[in-house]
Amino acid sequence: MRTALAAAGGIAAGLISMGVISASADSSLGEADTSKDLAAAEALPPLLTADPAEGGSELGLLSTESCADGKGCFWRQNDFQGTKAVVDGNQQTCCQWRLLSGWDDFWRSSKNRYHNRKLALGDENNVLTCMDPGENRANPGVFDRVKIGSVGSTCP
Repeated sequence: MRTALAAAGGIAAGLISMGVISASADSSLGEADTSKDLAAAEALPPLLTADPAEGGSELGLLSTESCADGKGCFWRQNDFQGTKAVVDGNQQTCCQWRLLSGWDDFWRSSKNRYHNRKLALGDENNVLTCMDPGENRANPGVFDRVKIGSVGSTCP
């Protein structure tokens, strides 16, 4: 068994070095993140108040459960209720934690409609969940920051 695992690890390492498969710093979204990474979000402008050219979006006041393709949607309450925020993945830079709307401004449910990008939700100290494209979390825990994965990324 150990020989088979070692051989598989060697094959993967060889494929990575040959460029057949890639190993991205973003590949383990959630596992490699530290509280320092999560805290770094506080140095950047919140997504919902930032300039749209910098990846920001507007806070939507519509309380609907729908979420359009190519977007990440976040609700103030569990079960996709209350005020909804929408962040356009096409404008969003990937791979760094960002506050969604401000320090100590919390959200409680989410849908990932980015076509081929994972989405992580967290708070100051923890990664709460990772969502593959098309996934919903009606009650992932209380979060205030998000991390959108690189194109083609999936959760571990």
